[in-house]
Amino acid sequence: MKQGSLLLKLRLLLFFAVFLCANNLAKGQSFPVTGTVTDSTGKGLENVSVKMRGGAGGTVTAADGTFTLSVPSPGTLLIFSSIGYNSQEIRAGRAGQALHVSLLHSNDALTDVVVVGYISQSKTKTTAAIVL
Repeated sequence: MKQGSLLLKLRLLLFFAVFLCANNLAKGQSFPVTGTVTDSTGKGLENVSVKMRGGAGGTVTAADGTFTLSVPSPGTLLIFSSIGYNSQEIRAGRAGQALHVSLLHSNDALTDVVVVGYISQSKTKTTAAIVL
């Protein structure tokens, strides 16, 4: 009887170990999302930011407006944004389903302009300016 009880305990332990491993593997899966971002004329937009809402992952579009991003689940909300265009939020579809996003020009004018300048100067000119 003890041997049967031990065998039953080992089977239960094995079952729970497999269950926990399968549960952790399902959580770690990611689904690839691909697509294209265009403007209102159909031209691909470069450097559009594609981010997951509430997540740390994201990417930018290539020169032709294409992107690829791994998301944790098929219904993940994606945010598409670029300077000069209105942002859009779209849910990722099923794995293998490509997204086609069209961003509209924003009518808002930029309010702040930051100008940054750099200069390079030889060491002798800098030393001469400090000595004089």
